[in-house]
Amino acid sequence: MSIEIKRIDGTVAYESQSATSLKEAAEEAVRQGVSLALANFSGADFSRANFSGANFSGADFPGANFSLADFSGANFSGANFSGADFSRANFSGADFSRANFYGADFSLANFSGADFSLANFSGADFYKANFSGADFSRANFYGANFYGANFYGAEGILHVGPVDGWDMYAVRWDDGPRIKAGCRWFTVTEAREWWGKGGAPGNKPEHGPLMLAGLDALLALAKDHGWEMPCGWEMAAGEGS
Repeated sequence: MSIEIKRIDGTVAYESQSATSLKEAAEEAVRQGVSLALANFSGADFSRANFSGANFSGADFPGANFSLADFSGANFSGANFSGADFSRANFSGADFSRANFYGADFSLANFSGADFSLANFSGADFYKANFSGADFSRANFYGANFYGANFYGAEGILHVGPVDGWDMYAVRWDDGPRIKAGCRWFTVTEAREWWGKGGAPGNKPEHGPLMLAGLDALLALAKDHGWEMPCGWEMAAGEGS
């Protein structure tokens, strides 16, 4: 019985006569140098798979399981990974530019040196993941969890803190940095307004000024790294309210 790997449009990308699972068929295709670009792997189980150097550009992986898999150096540009499980997987050096990771689980995964430029990480979990040397320019981290993640040497993302108990991040965008603290995601203007008013209701009085000072430190760091900065970024944080 053959196993087919279909593209998103329903056409057949690869057909295996010997594989017993979709994972085996995909591994066979990769060994033979077959491109699996635009393939449909919705909900697939790729745990412990080896797809090093494979081409999955534009492929569809919502809800797929990549735990403990090796995709080092693979091409996933423009792919959809919403809700996928990457826990403990190795994606070092992979290309994820313009990929969608909405709600994905990256806990304890290795993405060192990967390209995440223009990727969407809304609601993703980065618990203790390794992103050292990765590129996050113009990525979207709205609602993402960075607790314990390693961004040492990463491009397009900067960190200060903890500031009043919160780690603060800046992500490089063409029109000025985006600011992340906790689950919140701001433009520089929005961050000044939010912390200028003290932040969330119930915060202690010193919270707003401390976070604004952290914002100033983060923006100064971004400027030192040569980032494009928005108009008025040099205004003292305490004057932004």
